Amino acid sequence: MKNRFLFICILYLYGSAKEYVKTRDQKIKGLKDINDRLSKSKIAIITSFARAGEKGLSVSEMNTLRGVLRAAGADYLVQKKTLMNRAFKNNKLEMDILSLTDSLGLVFGYEDEASAAKSVYLFSKKISALKLLGAFVDKRFIPAGELIEIAKLPNREAMIGRTVGMIKYPLSGLVNALQGVIRNLAVVLHQIASKKQ
Repeated sequence: MKNRFLFICILYLYGSAKEYVKTRDQKIKGLKDINDRLSKSKIAIITSFARAGEKGLSVSEMNTLRGVLRAAGADYLVQKKTLMNRAFKNNKLEMDILSLTDSLGLVFGYEDEASAAKSVYLFSKKISALKLLGAFVDKRFIPAGELIEIAKLPNREAMIGRTVGMIKYPLSGLVNALQGVIRNLAVVLHQIASKKQ
């Protein structure tokens, strides 16, 4: 805490502290932004993009991640942990963000929970600096392991295709069996008719 105070004092002396320290209005705006996104989203995924002593996501990787998520109907937000924690409490989401030591970002999925989870999971497999910590769906916390299982599921269209195939298979088998019976009956009737002639 003392080091942070000294750091801010030095920044003020050199005139660059305005970018580091957020004003009250900026904090209120950031909190409102998180609250709005939480209320609109179907899933909120908590990610870690940098850990102490390790190299985190680069700017280009962060931009690539945002593009991938945008295509999946989701977006990515990096904000101060204190604002995230307050927004979670405002929305009755039970998780103590302040206890996490990593640099955090939130993925907000607006269209489909599974596609947002799949997109961020596939990106995290390519870029090891990005880690999934968990998610909230319908105000219920889902641990990282369950989130990864959801992300591994096939997309909606593939699931519908598999279901239709499962329904179609027994019916097509029945149709083929009935056609075989009818075909055999026709052959037997044709043989009987040819013997009588």
